[in-house]
Formats: sequence, structure tokens, C-alpha cells
Amino acid sequence: MSAERVARASVTTRTDLLAAGVSLILEKGYNQCGIDEILKSVGVHKGSFYHFFKSKEDFGLQVVDYYAEYRLTNLADHLNDEDYPPLERLRRFFEEACRRHQSLGYRKGCLFGNLGQELADQSEAFRMRLEEVLVEYRRKIACCLREAQKAGGLRADFDADRLAGFCLNSWEGAVLRMKVAKNFEPLEDFLFLMFETVLKTSPTDAASLPEPCPRR
Repeated sequence: MSAERVARASVTTRTDLLAAGVSLILEKGYNQCGIDEILKSVGVHKGSFYHFFKSKEDFGLQVVDYYAEYRLTNLADHLNDEDYPPLERLRRFFEEACRRHQSLGYRKGCLFGNLGQELADQSEAFRMRLEEVLVEYRRKIACCLREAQKAGGLRADFDADRLAGFCLNSWEGAVLRMKVAKNFEPLEDFLFLMFETVLKTSPTDAASLPEPCPRR
């Protein structure tokens, strides 16, 4: 086998392991997901695992990176779609995510939210990496909201960063509630309240709303 084919096979094996990690961690959680189970699902030996990953924690962190790259690219694709106004781009992103969760029977949830609940108090490395990913989500959403403000579709006096954080936090809470309720209602509530109430406030409504609380 040529060096090029070996390198290509190596990349494929690593990708297969990471994809299996995403699937199994979403299904069972990090602590309940064993290395042997991951290897069996891909059909490779333990030596292959330690060729790519120093430890299970290193593997888990690379799973986060792998999944984050995919999800953040998907978010960027939606938010950069100039065929739609900024707020419609954001809504379409969340609507697609809702359909994905519905197709899964309201199981599994969000990898980042799941790992945050499971590991944030156990592993500083996981906590910090998950926070980095969620901050990047918030940054991209805030950029979209600023674009909406510039276009006149959203109150200009809103703090876009703070509003983006509220949007993301509300979504993660809705996904958690969805897993418990096993139905669409929490996601529907999120879509309605976020896009028909919070983000639908027009500049003419500003005088009727209270001032936002100051940051601490």
C-alpha cells in the first residue's frame, strides 16, 4: 500500500472513531461510553485508538471539536444565506434543528448541553472547551442580530451579545425539557416566544419596555 493510501486510511479511521464517539456519547453519555464499545462499533483494534488519542479524555475533547466544526459550519451557512433577512436566517437554523430532534424521537439532545451537564463539575478541560464552543455559538448569533439591527428589523438599543446569550440559553433549556417531555412542545414554545415575541419587538415598542438590567 502506498504512503498516500495509508495516510488516507488513517484519516478515515480517525474520522470513523470520532463519528462513533458522537453517536455513542449522545446515546449513552460520556461516562457510560467505553473505549471497547467505540472500537467494536468501528471494527478497529485498540492500538488504532491510542495511535490517534492519548486517552479517553483526549478522545472526548476531540469529539467535541469534531462535532463543533460540523455544527458551527451549519450555523454559519444559515446565517450567511443572504436570500433571507437576518432574523429569518436564524429562525430557519433553529427550525431545522427542531426537525432533526423530532426525527430522532426527541432523544439524544445536544452533545454540548449533555456533556456540560455531565462533566462541567468533573473535568475543567471539558468545561473550558464546551464554554469555548458555546461562546462561539453566541458570537455568531450576536453578529446576526447586529445585522438585523442595522437593517431595521430589530431594536437598535438591544445589547446584541446579551440577547444572543439569552437566545442560546433558552434553546439549550428547551432541548433539555424536550428530552424529558419527549414531545415537540418545548421546542415549539422556544420558536414562538423567541421569534414572535422577543425578537419581534419593533423600534416603535421601545417606550413600553423596561430598561435592561445592568451587567455585573
